Amino acid sequence: MAIVNKNPEYFLTIAKEGNISKAADILYVSQSYLSQYISKLESSFDVKLFDRSKTPIELTEAGKIYFNYLQANNQLYSKLTSDFDALNQERANTLNLGIAPWRGSTMLPDILPLFIEKNKNVQIYLHEHPARQLFDLIEKNIVDFAVMNVSLDEHSAVNIEFIKYEKIMLVGNKNNPLTKKLTEIEARKETIDIRLLEDECFILMKEGMSCAEWIYNYLDNIHFSPAKRIVTSSKATACNLVAQNMGFSFIPDGGIRWSAGTKELKFFDLQSNDLIAPLAAVYKKNTYLSNVARKFIDIMKEYYLKDFKS
Repeated sequence: MAIVNKNPEYFLTIAKEGNISKAADILYVSQSYLSQYISKLESSFDVKLFDRSKTPIELTEAGKIYFNYLQANNQLYSKLTSDFDALNQERANTLNLGIAPWRGSTMLPDILPLFIEKNKNVQIYLHEHPARQLFDLIEKNIVDFAVMNVSLDEHSAVNIEFIKYEKIMLVGNKNNPLTKKLTEIEARKETIDIRLLEDECFILMKEGMSCAEWIYNYLDNIHFSPAKRIVTSSKATACNLVAQNMGFSFIPDGGIRWSAGTKELKFFDLQSNDLIAPLAAVYKKNTYLSNVARKFIDIMKEYYLKDFKS
């Protein structure tokens, strides 16, 4: 049974991918080596761990038991390293936070002072990347957790800890005649029909970026496809372009007061459930959060709860 804990990532990757060839590419080993690894593992246990007659290959009942064992073992190891961290001040007081660049510039100026006031000796490393890259950093244990907009029920490989719901607002330039028209509609407490802007340019987020999923779903559901569009991967760029009266865009309400060119911008709530995006702390499943990570998440929740009540 000596092989039981040897290279557990090999087994877990095969189970995740359902394909030995794909797993070999990810792990940078040969397919034959990985096949031999499975054969030796099954021989050491005297059970079959994978049903290779199916495509993709599936875990047998024995394989599921071993998979759960490895997951639990990873969690215990995380707990062990966390306990050791408590004896090592430098490691115990380090936070690796994943966050989108725009989110960092809008949220952290409020949250970080509150956190540092209560945790003065913590070293903070910010990993600022788009949402897709943040998931990769979580998987590789490079960040303790990431803060992002994410669907609450579609990710089996991570824990999603809800923080708040954000409205995604339409944003236009106050000097644009159509912005003034929308303002009049809003003042009458009437529903804004975005199709009034069919001849306008829209500055949209690149697909895969934070909030893009909700924006594109909304546009699809109302059968609206802007004839003119500028696509960017930066919300700051989008706001700056709107401030120059180059079109309309969308932005989560969490960043309204920090947006570039705020004096030139007008924000509209389109009153659509499609434009409500959960903001959450996301971290790897079966991972033990450090004390500083838990404190940061709790401070975020407390901050946004007060913001909601006010």
